[in-house]
Amino acid sequence: MPVGIHIGLRRRRRAAAGPATDAAVSGVRADGWSIDFTNPPTMQPETAPRHVALSRQGFNPSGAPAAYNDVLILTQRVRLPYPGQSSLDAARVALSDYVYSTDAILGGSSPPNGSTESSPKPIARWARADRRVVTSVLTLDIVACHRDARSREQIAAVKFTVTDGASTLTQVVAQSSVLGGAGDRNPITGYAAAFDISSLADGQITANAEVFPWLGGAASVLKSADSAPGARAFCPQVFRKGAARPVLYAYVDTAGNDATGVASVTAATASATPCLTVAGAMAKIRAADGATITDGHVIRLKAGTQAIGAPAAVTHSGIGELVIEADPTAGTTPVFALTGNWNSRHAYLRLRNLTVARTTTAQITGTFVTFENCTYQNSGAAITVNGGTSIFRWEGCVFTGATSAALAPTASAQHHLVRGMAIDAAATLDPFCSLGNLLINAGHSPSTQNESGFIGFNRFNLQAGAAVTLGTGGNVDGFGILQNLVEYTSTVSTAPAFRLSGDGNVGSVTHLVCHHNTITGYVNAGRGNILYSDTAATGRAHKLCSFVGNIHAQINTKHDVFATTAGNVNAWAYLYGVGCRGEFSQFIDASSGGVGSAFAQAYPGLKAAIGASATVRNDPLFVTYRGTVSASVAGAGGGDYRLQAGSTALGRVAQPVLRFDLAGGARPAADNASGAYLAA
Repeated sequence: MPVGIHIGLRRRRRAAAGPATDAAVSGVRADGWSIDFTNPPTMQPETAPRHVALSRQGFNPSGAPAAYNDVLILTQRVRLPYPGQSSLDAARVALSDYVYSTDAILGGSSPPNGSTESSPKPIARWARADRRVVTSVLTLDIVACHRDARSREQIAAVKFTVTDGASTLTQVVAQSSVLGGAGDRNPITGYAAAFDISSLADGQITANAEVFPWLGGAASVLKSADSAPGARAFCPQVFRKGAARPVLYAYVDTAGNDATGVASVTAATASATPCLTVAGAMAKIRAADGATITDGHVIRLKAGTQAIGAPAAVTHSGIGELVIEADPTAGTTPVFALTGNWNSRHAYLRLRNLTVARTTTAQITGTFVTFENCTYQNSGAAITVNGGTSIFRWEGCVFTGATSAALAPTASAQHHLVRGMAIDAAATLDPFCSLGNLLINAGHSPSTQNESGFIGFNRFNLQAGAAVTLGTGGNVDGFGILQNLVEYTSTVSTAPAFRLSGDGNVGSVTHLVCHHNTITGYVNAGRGNILYSDTAATGRAHKLCSFVGNIHAQINTKHDVFATTAGNVNAWAYLYGVGCRGEFSQFIDASSGGVGSAFAQAYPGLKAAIGASATVRNDPLFVTYRGTVSASVAGAGGGDYRLQAGSTALGRVAQPVLRFDLAGGARPAADNASGAYLAA
């Protein structure tokens, strides 16, 4: 549920059998999160709540249109802007969540709904790389989130389709699961479908997904088909079905010969007469295939450090990827020696089970390059690993010798999937899709692209820097931060763990979904600087954001009173806790003013537990805390952040929004724990 009470599915708009709209509500304002109320008293949302009852358009778990009855709660009277902040607005009252323009108000005096806000499209990403060559089974999986998550599901349903252009297969998935990934460092919760594609023709297979939110109309459905394949967006995935296509093998060995090496459909034959370089093996495969299409063919590297050579200047067309992998009989991991810039000449390439040893500032170029179960030795090079317009995807890899620039995205060189990566060095990661990683001193910062991203199911250990930074270079529209552990272990207090359009930033944030994250720290060390508007008289406009069940070290937010300007009022939804439920912080805000002060929220949301001291922790009773201990004592890291019995973080999320926790344990159907983990 976004907020309040879920009454149930209804076929007609009628009064709910539950709390009704308060008779004194005179209308919903255009902002969608506040209402006008005749002679408003002091609101008591936890002990004596007043309500707005709604009939809402949405979708059911079959992806079909449905109507729901919901109830929102009136939380607090809204003050006047600076410099009149000491006085309350005569009629304005904040709601626990947004009313959409498509909602109908039930009961009361039938007040008008003046909201101009609509339910946004879900945020979704494919959870594995495409361009694979497949035979009879195709597995698809996505991660998705939305501000109106409920019933342990972020979304109502996903409709997957797979087509060869003539025939189409369809599956609708409504229940999330733990996605299987051999290299995942943490369980990833998403939506998966396995298709039997034996009835489809060989050649190009295109997969799409439609993602249905719980609330919204047709315009709120996210469709991958609305973008082109390969776009920096949720877009179609493309595969090659090659059931009848023979796979050619070529081997590379330090004792091989590019002139005499062979490519063969029999791996043993190719292994007996290897090439000397990867480029030589490419040439042999191309010659044996009789075309520039090398989809699904395999180059295998034998044990040792293997030369890659310079591929001939031939553009390889095709649908699927060429695979370069370790010889399964090698015994030790072969080394792909990247000694200089290397253009693979392939649009789609997969490196699997290898050590990639980069020297100097060598880069790989190629349209799409996927690394699977590889160790990438960066050797400290302070330049991006991918050159030109290369798009990299990472699945179950280890990255060493990182620098802040190595994995950072640029306008043209990007990373569309970082899944199951282990990094133990400073790095700045592309925030487009980061899943199930173990990241030590590595964080995500904005790319030069339009900022939209998904950061989920990761474990961070931060001695400095932020896990997530948003809004420094432009507006953010659609961003998910889902169930991460951010273990801040440093005493450095100058960099927050979460900087979500913080101090002096310029970007406005729309539809940020921040659910079930756990952040450790001590007061300012590991703090959250969240949805500020402190820069100019016009301010930033943050809206349609959702914060559910997070455990913070410290929550800070700055608006018109802090900035002493009358213009910073367009981010007030977060100031008044709209879309916030079950939030927990361990320490008081940075100015120690407490809730309602210039550095804190005016209202922190339903069932919140906010720290009230800069020295005494509002302790969530982690099993083993190893984050920052004090202003002078750093943490060791590697703590156990499940919750002990008696924790006040338990039972704070009445309507759960995820089915599993970060350990893969099933979350209860009601009264869920705040944070990334359940009780021990």
